[in-house]
Amino acid sequence: MNRPKLIVFDLDLTLWDHEDASRLTPPYRREGSVLIDSKGERLALREDALDVLVKLKSRGILLAVASWNEPRVREILDALGISRLFDVICIEPHPNKEVMLKKILNHVRSRGISVKPSEVILVDDNPMHREHAEKVGVRFVQFGKDIRRLSDLLSLVE
Repeated sequence: MNRPKLIVFDLDLTLWDHEDASRLTPPYRREGSVLIDSKGERLALREDALDVLVKLKSRGILLAVASWNEPRVREILDALGISRLFDVICIEPHPNKEVMLKKILNHVRSRGISVKPSEVILVDDNPMHREHAEKVGVRFVQFGKDIRRLSDLLSLVE
């Protein structure tokens, strides 16, 4: 297996604990790694998320988001202060990760970076996206099953 050059993260129930960030209503208030929307609903980054993202970046791994959400969810990434860690953010209101993965790969390649699908990992909690990843030739890692914590990814990039 090729060492990954790009890791693509889902957001809901993967990078953070909330099941549907599209439901949240701005403005947001931040308390550390927790975001509270205008109605008091909370969203928390996974305990090890920030540390893992920083470590992956320091190892030269490209990072991306592929999320089935309303595009305004990007504001949550901004409010949490983590947008800057991602090379590509693809947030679209449909479940077809195959389409998002292709867009992400095309964007990376348009920057002159050579990345084969076999050098990409999609990390997602939803097993239905395994098929989408496989159609593109991307490795699928199911959060909660294949890995229990985001820090488990670090062993995949050594």
